Amino acid sequence: MRQGDPLSPLLFILSLEVLACSIRQNENIQGIKIGKEEVKLALFADDLSYFVKNKSFYEQLTSSLENFTAISIQKRLNFFCLGLKKLESFPHELKTSLKILGVYFSYNQLLRKKDNFEGSLKSVKKTLNIWKRRVLTLLGKIQIVICIFPL
Repeated sequence: MRQGDPLSPLLFILSLEVLACSIRQNENIQGIKIGKEEVKLALFADDLSYFVKNKSFYEQLTSSLENFTAISIQKRLNFFCLGLKKLESFPHELKTSLKILGVYFSYNQLLRKKDNFEGSLKSVKKTLNIWKRRVLTLLGKIQIVICIFPL
C-alpha cells in the first residue's frame, strides 16, 4: 500500500487490534487492577500502552510482542516503568521520561511539572491578557466562553 493511502490507518488499527486482543485474552499476562477491573493495555490511534504487574508478566508480554513484530513493520517500542526508577537486568533501554497521549511521565518531578503544566498555564495567561486588552462587557465575555466551550 502506498504511503498516504486513506486505507492505511484503518489497516494499521486493525492489525494493532489483533495484537491487543491476543494480549487481553492471554491469561499468563496480568495487568494492573483499577477497582475491580484489570487493565493490560490502552490504545489510542498509533499509541499502545501496556500495564503489567511485575517483571514475570512483562516477560510474557515481551513474547507476545516479539511474535507480533516478527510479522509486522512496527518495531519501535519505548519502555518506562511507573513506580520504579531502576529495574535491574531489564532487557530493553528504559526511558527517563515519556509522553503518552499528551501527558508527560518522568521520574524528575520538576521536569514533569514543567512539561505538563507550564505550557498550558502560559497559554491561559496569554489568552487572559488578550481579553484584558478588549473592552468587553460581562455578556460579551460570556458569549466568547460559550463559543469556545459549547454546552
